[in-house]
Amino acid sequence: MDVEENNEGEGPEEGMDHSEEDHGDLAGDEYSDAPETVKIYPKLRRWRRRPITLNDLITELRKAEKVEINRRRRVERKVKENDAMKKIILDLPHEEEIEEKISRLRNRLKEMSKNGLILFSDLTAGMSVREVVDTYIPLLFLAAKREVWLRQDDLFGELYITLREGIDERGRG
Repeated sequence: MDVEENNEGEGPEEGMDHSEEDHGDLAGDEYSDAPETVKIYPKLRRWRRRPITLNDLITELRKAEKVEINRRRRVERKVKENDAMKKIILDLPHEEEIEEKISRLRNRLKEMSKNGLILFSDLTAGMSVREVVDTYIPLLFLAAKREVWLRQDDLFGELYITLREGIDERGRG
């Protein structure tokens, strides 16, 4: 038996044979007299929408304002982060400045090395954190050039500095 859907304007009366004969309980041969095609008409569904109220419009406007405010905050935060990053990059010592700092540290280490072993805490006594960093970085350069030897027995422990013998002010030995 074929089932055919029809969305056109035909009603249930058209196209079907409605004879007065009794088909019984629709079992067996009596059912074979039924039409081969039955048209099914779907229910029409109408979407009901309630009218949009002024409160609905105000609520949606407030949501849109919050989204815009959050977007602006994200943009401002990114701009501030970029500005901070630019400042950090521009504050990094240039090659000429680092060479000057290395030379000053070398001279200071020579003055302090009369006792032999120099403690990093003695070298940086009374300095701010920024000054300690500005001393530590040139010290690492001196160690990389093998002008000084660094030793640290414990993690986060005291850093011991030994100046290599025979190094002049320009780091030549």
